[in-house]
Amino acid sequence: MKSLMPKLLCVTLLLGGPVAASMAAGTPMDASQRSSLIARQSPRLESMRAGAPALRPTLDVGARTALRQAESRSRDLATLRAGALTDREWTLVVVAVAIIIIVVAIA
Repeated sequence: MKSLMPKLLCVTLLLGGPVAASMAAGTPMDASQRSSLIARQSPRLESMRAGAPALRPTLDVGARTALRQAESRSRDLATLRAGALTDREWTLVVVAVAIIIIVVAIA
């Protein structure tokens, strides 16, 4: 098995290089193909590109008013907000930090 692996590696490198190069090269597009691609370009694709600014949906005045009223009626909504750690989460943080300190002290 050990003697077979270097042979397979050599064959793969010898045959795989030219095949990969021929696949990557492709054929260049002429002007008519380029213009047809540009004509088919959809404006919806602009929002899907990497780095495109994400527009946040805006709330109208009625929705904002309804949210304020719901928040004033129900105090439990404040506990659903992100960012506030519960007592259990603080306990887990303290235990994790203690374990890290012990491991560092031992090492």
